[in-house]
Amino acid sequence: MLQTLIDGTPTGGTLTVPACLYREEVTVPRSMTLTTSGAEIRGSDVWTSWSGNVSTQTLPVFWSYGPAVCGGDLRCALVEQVFVDGAAQYQRPDGSSPSGGQFAMDSGRHVVLGSNPSGHVVEVSTRAYWMHVYANDVTVNGFRMKHSIVTAQHGGLEVGNDSVVYDRATISNNVLSDTSGGVLELHRGSGHRVVGNNISRGGQLGMGYGGAADGSSAGTLIQGNAIHDNNTEDFDPGWEAGGLKTCFTRNISVDANTVYGNKGAGLWFDCNVTGAVVTNNVVHHNWAIGIFIETVSGATVAYNEVWETTWGSGGGWAYGGGIVVSSSGNGIDVHHNTVAWTPDGVSVLEQNRADRIETTGVYVHENDIFQARYASDTSDAMMLGWACDYSCLMFDTASNNRGALNRYWNRDAQPTWCRFTWAGCKSDLASFNATPGEEGGVYLTDAQKDAVLTSAGIPTAPESR
Repeated sequence: MLQTLIDGTPTGGTLTVPACLYREEVTVPRSMTLTTSGAEIRGSDVWTSWSGNVSTQTLPVFWSYGPAVCGGDLRCALVEQVFVDGAAQYQRPDGSSPSGGQFAMDSGRHVVLGSNPSGHVVEVSTRAYWMHVYANDVTVNGFRMKHSIVTAQHGGLEVGNDSVVYDRATISNNVLSDTSGGVLELHRGSGHRVVGNNISRGGQLGMGYGGAADGSSAGTLIQGNAIHDNNTEDFDPGWEAGGLKTCFTRNISVDANTVYGNKGAGLWFDCNVTGAVVTNNVVHHNWAIGIFIETVSGATVAYNEVWETTWGSGGGWAYGGGIVVSSSGNGIDVHHNTVAWTPDGVSVLEQNRADRIETTGVYVHENDIFQARYASDTSDAMMLGWACDYSCLMFDTASNNRGALNRYWNRDAQPTWCRFTWAGCKSDLASFNATPGEEGGVYLTDAQKDAVLTSAGIPTAPESR
């Protein structure tokens, strides 16, 4: 058993884990390095005893948040998982009659398949966690982990918990997937490194990092990961779902990640994150905002590529941006990003909310923004917008909010709609350049547009809608 191997590893030692399939939940209780080139941990067991399509085994009740945090079909309240020949089966409400590719639970907690299990490998998730890290200075490298019945705001791989804090975990080069809640969760702590992982098919969130409210969770690096196709269980993206979300962290660096296909925001920084550095990320085809800076104090958002994102949520008001800075300030530097084919381009907004940070020192400069409005697009279609929903100080000179040298391409000739905003609608670039919201902004030619997007690896035309 893997736990026996871990228990036999001394503090500070290295365990090279044999390439086996481990069906168990393990705890790492002291500093060590766990590395492998083929080991896999699964939170499921193979069930072989069936009466027709009904299991003779039963599952205990697993805790969930319930339907209040779900999207449209309330499925996120159902946390059970079944896989047939490796394919996830879609869960139907308890007591219903599933069809092919589906399953349900009956009143006795038996699994009811929508197909005949004979001749197939049926795996049923029976454990919430793959691994708990309960020590400082632990490295977990090279594993594959999948099938976890963990609840939302927790992860199948979890560092610390709500009552204990551990620092300097390194989670590297793992393939982590298929949970009913989160995939990877860091509970507070500082100096973590999450590098080179493939994180996908989380029921709620690919990765969560909830720091300490006193700001002591600092200096974590999240780099070179693929975070994709999360929120499979249809949690409400406005509650918390999608790719990555972090709260109450300080000086976090999120660099060179590829973030796509998440039903929710791609990268979401919220609730008093301080000093975030968000650079060199490729963010596309996420249901909601690509890079969301919300109630953040001080951040750099630079050299990111964002496209074909935010269309699921539809945006609305100023929330259609590929990059959105919301109720954040104290020095937010948004520069050298490429944003294409999103309902809005870059949005800076402030709302009358109790937890807002006054929008001061926001500088949006030298970004390339490309837009092609659709007839069905109900957003304001702002290429760069500065907006406020109350009598805020965003537009006062003393607030030092400004834009400069941004480059734009739009499929439609101006003037049309509020393609820019600063204390009101600006339908042409000359009017916008006359405000602090932009200075020296220019339009790109078609040839320049194609060259910029091709160099960035972004399609030169939007997808059909």
